[in-house]
Amino acid sequence: MALNRGRLARPGRLPCGRNVDALWEQVRSGAAPDEHVSSCPHCRTALEGLRALDAATRDLAHEEVTAPPGLLERIMRVVRTEARRGATVPLVVGPDPAHVSTAAVAAVVRFAVDTAPGGRLRARRCRVQPAAGTVDVLDVTVEVVAFGETEPDLDGLRRRIGSVLAAHVGLRLRELRLDLVRGENP
Repeated sequence: MALNRGRLARPGRLPCGRNVDALWEQVRSGAAPDEHVSSCPHCRTALEGLRALDAATRDLAHEEVTAPPGLLERIMRVVRTEARRGATVPLVVGPDPAHVSTAAVAAVVRFAVDTAPGGRLRARRCRVQPAAGTVDVLDVTVEVVAFGETEPDLDGLRRRIGSVLAAHVGLRLRELRLDLVRGENP
């Protein structure tokens, strides 16, 4: 298989070396193309596409737009949901930080407890806090209701909560406090 070892275009540049942004400015200003642009197949093709884009943009800019019914209510529902989301836990820091709500993490912890083998445990209250000075590490307190006469395997439950958090959310536990309460019926 032969490889094309010719000059590769840089981002924002055509294979001939011309800057696409300069061609765009030429289209927007209505200036006549220079000699190179008139004779270069790359520039002529780009210029033709940019002219079509400019015409379509101008047409759309003058078009009257009507919002669909209920759009405002749908937007406000999202705004209210985001406002209620509450505290968050950082997953990633840097130029593109990511966070997850503590309510979502608490739901994952409850899931881990409620689906523990034996079906005799239920999560009641759950408090999630990011561990101080960390990114993906948590301190969690869970009130666990145990039903039945047998003593629950709390070490196994700790491992389960830790593995479910790691697998589903990508978070680790620094401290996990389980407050055990006895219940009458599952």
